[in-house]
Amino acid sequence: MQPAHAAGRLLFIGFRGLTIADEPALAPLAAAGLIGGVLLLQRNCSSREQLQSLCHSLHELPSPHRLRICIDQEGGSVQRLPWHDMPSARDVAAGMSSDEAEALYEDMAHELKACGVDWNLAPVVDLDIDPLSPAIGAGGRSFGVNADTVSEFAGAFLRAHRKAGVKTCLKHYPGHGSAGVDTHEGLADITDTWRQTELLPYSNLLQQGLVDAVMPGHLLHRECDAHCPATLSAAHLRYLHEKLGWDGVVVSDDMQMGALSAFGSAESLMLQALHAGADVLLAGNWLEFDITLARRWNSLVQSAINQGELPPERLRQAIQRLERMFGV
Repeated sequence: MQPAHAAGRLLFIGFRGLTIADEPALAPLAAAGLIGGVLLLQRNCSSREQLQSLCHSLHELPSPHRLRICIDQEGGSVQRLPWHDMPSARDVAAGMSSDEAEALYEDMAHELKACGVDWNLAPVVDLDIDPLSPAIGAGGRSFGVNADTVSEFAGAFLRAHRKAGVKTCLKHYPGHGSAGVDTHEGLADITDTWRQTELLPYSNLLQQGLVDAVMPGHLLHRECDAHCPATLSAAHLRYLHEKLGWDGVVVSDDMQMGALSAFGSAESLMLQALHAGADVLLAGNWLEFDITLARRWNSLVQSAINQGELPPERLRQAIQRLERMFGV
């Protein structure tokens, strides 16, 4: 039997401010076991010293479990450390060897580790199918259109972070590179543009044993699931586990992004994602910090278990995967 606050282990939330004093609700949520970690964005990072202090304070918060700190530091258009400028994935692959890229990413990973970050939600392994794709191509976030190139440079990224002791995450399964919509704004239908080769970086990197976690995107592929984007789709996540052989952590993309706004409340969507096979749920709190979300989420999961709608084994499996990834 899991403790009453077990679902909180799976929720990673974003907040505003540069110190924990800027968001007084954090400490009570941590003490109650209602969150498993935090998602840091650029709004939380102003200097190396400030981030070190913030991460230390977060790790020291009383909690039934150690709070984990994640960030998405890719380089280029998506980087959260203003003092530590990194080139985009496209520029890295165009101008460096994979050995040079690994050295560059070692510098990134050691900086994150020194600041106290546990988990970098990167690299992007989407293929650069449409250079104008608003979420990927337009920002130079892909290492290239060729799956071998993407696998090579993503592998350098993963090895560098593993050396530094920072966990990583492949994204955005099953492939965001052809999408004509940025999922921050709306749902992306990739049915007619997606290619089977977009799965190759996942299978390549899984075979090398380099993967810590996989993030599905808010991507609709009607031939796999006519109704739900990958984040919410048991069919998509079953393919990831059964066909690609991934038995580790699945972490959702932000559950408060525009792509999911028509599907329901954040907590109901997180429950659907958990039921489908996701293990960690991200809620960035872009507009405001909603202190009640964590409590609503925990209550909803417990209610679903009590009513037989969610097998308790699914919750236990998610927690076990998370603990296995972090080695606790």
